Amino acid sequence: MILDIIRASRMISRVELAQATGLTQATVSNVVRRLLEDGFVVEVGRGASTGGKPRTLLRIEPTARYALGVQLGADATTFVLADLGGATVSRWRRPALTDPQEAVDVIGTEVDGSLERAGVPRDR
Repeated sequence: MILDIIRASRMISRVELAQATGLTQATVSNVVRRLLEDGFVVEVGRGASTGGKPRTLLRIEPTARYALGVQLGADATTFVLADLGGATVSRWRRPALTDPQEAVDVIGTEVDGSLERAGVPRDR
């Protein structure tokens, strides 16, 4: 939930996250600390002060993880590689795959090739 809110907000402070989620500031800080340690989010500066200490802003680190989707259609098989921020890194189509074993083999090969072409480590 917190990661989705950060992604949707582009930049948001911990205080704003607590307000948006209804979670305590301590809980939000603990979750954000883990997200920072794992590289999912980064601190990107300070927000405008409203009389107190300026708030540290957070944003998604788009290259922290990637998702790859495969659509097996009647006419074509479509592949899409997207980053954690939701941006399309690559998209390509190939003729439809009708044989189940061929589909498994081709999808594996296409996934490996697409990650390599995009320079994305397999563990991301």
